[in-house]
Amino acid sequence: MWSIVYYVADGEPDPSVSYGGLLELLDPRESANYIQIPNTVLDGRTFVECRPGRMVLFPSWVKHMVHPFVGSGVRMSIACNVNVVEDIHTKRPQDFKPATAKGETSGTA
Repeated sequence: MWSIVYYVADGEPDPSVSYGGLLELLDPRESANYIQIPNTVLDGRTFVECRPGRMVLFPSWVKHMVHPFVGSGVRMSIACNVNVVEDIHTKRPQDFKPATAKGETSGTA
């Protein structure tokens, strides 16, 4: 599963509101979120700014959230989740039909 965000318009965010409208991605290592030292490997959060034309793609299992947008104008983003499924055709034992009553086997391939 993949999550995708595409930013269409950024509006006019209120500069006095910290993190307003930002996408926040949290480090998947649980302990990394207990000790957060900014600008180091121990910074457990990443913020993504809303910029028109920007597309962000990340694994859906990464904890994420969007901070409330405060400001004027229109802020527009398109978000979706995509599940990529690979169709694999192999000749595994479970892919063959069971033996017939006479002890013969018949495969599907």
